[in-house]
Amino acid sequence: MMVSIAMPLYDKARCVGRAIASVLSQTHPHWQLLVVDDGSTDGGADIVAAFRDPRIVLLRQPNKGPGAARNRAIQAATGSLMAFLDADDEWLPHYLEAAVASFLHGPCGIVAVTQCYIEYPSGVSTEEKWRGRGIRNGVVKISPATPPTDAANLISYMHVDTTVARTEVVRRYGGFYDAPDCRYGEDAHLWTKLVLNEPILFALSPACIIHREESELSGRHVPRSIDACVAAPDALRAQCPQELRPLLDEVLALRAYRTAVVLAFWGRWRDASRIRRAFPSRGAHRIPYATLSRLAVSPLTVPLAAILRAYFRFRRAFPRSTSFRTQPSRRWPRSLHGILFP
Repeated sequence: MMVSIAMPLYDKARCVGRAIASVLSQTHPHWQLLVVDDGSTDGGADIVAAFRDPRIVLLRQPNKGPGAARNRAIQAATGSLMAFLDADDEWLPHYLEAAVASFLHGPCGIVAVTQCYIEYPSGVSTEEKWRGRGIRNGVVKISPATPPTDAANLISYMHVDTTVARTEVVRRYGGFYDAPDCRYGEDAHLWTKLVLNEPILFALSPACIIHREESELSGRHVPRSIDACVAAPDALRAQCPQELRPLLDEVLALRAYRTAVVLAFWGRWRDASRIRRAFPSRGAHRIPYATLSRLAVSPLTVPLAAILRAYFRFRRAFPRSTSFRTQPSRRWPRSLHGILFP
């Protein structure tokens, strides 16, 4: 099976060569790599052009964001499967082969295969973390009885670098959210549609290395745009089966409450209040972040948020000064860090 690979490129000259090398090392040889230069200014496109493999295609466009860049590649794709790799990450050599084998010899009817990943520089697999959140090996098709936290975890597990989907299905659901001001959650917007409608194979074997140190360089600890699922919920509701609408509403409320907490952390408590009001839920007491978001939508959070921002800046500047593991009473900021910087 031919796999078309979408790689958005924006100012990643320092690492795009590594990402392409990981594609070249794949044990599955039938692929095309569509690198979309999204208005880069650092010469990254020249590095891509230096690769002479005819399977590598360089496309160019003005800067529109990662969702639009991936959608440009989806439009140009000729493979029956779509894979996605960010220019600062890399695949393990067996990644495409394992995914293709799942489509050829695995359960019938699946539209996507999604796998686990290793975080760098720690070198730790995230398998244990996701097992703790209820992810298991096998095909998943959700139902009205699926708990909203389980559905939200399934969507979050589907990392863009570790998911291969049928091209026609990706096109049918409209590809990635591509509003020009969106820089967060554009992939989750697509995965939510797939999780609501289709059977997906989940596998916990690591297949990719996510370079968190590159995310830091690209501004992981700066204010981010509003979650795409929260910014554009109507598109999700329009493609949601009627019997799953209550479940979707709770999943959206969960993401909205988390977004409210993040906005309050950056001093945007008015925006946090507006978003929280836009996603009411009769089951709010069962949804994570509900209580925390309720506290966040007040001007009284402004000085507390300033203290927390200063605290995390200190932790980044002096990472070895204290240890959460040796000071149990300080574990709560570690969990908060996971909410603010997922």
